[in-house]
Amino acid sequence: MSSGAEDDAPSHKGGGGGVSSKVAAQAGPSFKPSLIKALLKHHWEQQATDEEKATKISADAVKMVAEYLRMFIVESYKRASFEARLNGDDILSPEHLEKAMAGIFLDF
Repeated sequence: MSSGAEDDAPSHKGGGGGVSSKVAAQAGPSFKPSLIKALLKHHWEQQATDEEKATKISADAVKMVAEYLRMFIVESYKRASFEARLNGDDILSPEHLEKAMAGIFLDF
């Protein structure tokens, strides 16, 4: 019989394959494509060379970036929650997120 903590443990498996629109729609709230596009545009305007500033992104690519960001945040929350449970804490703190980030950055 399992203690339950193992069942809720985050997956540390590498990604694979894309996410269909049906799966993404069932996944819950996501970022608005207009927000993602504005963030990318802001980055390109602030950090990019003149040649890179002319970069354009398709609607499908914006949706993919939004889904990737959603998955990153959800997985970060799950791993931080797992860290909190391991410590016996009921409230997430920045320390829990910091502990989880090492694995997140390696996996993403």
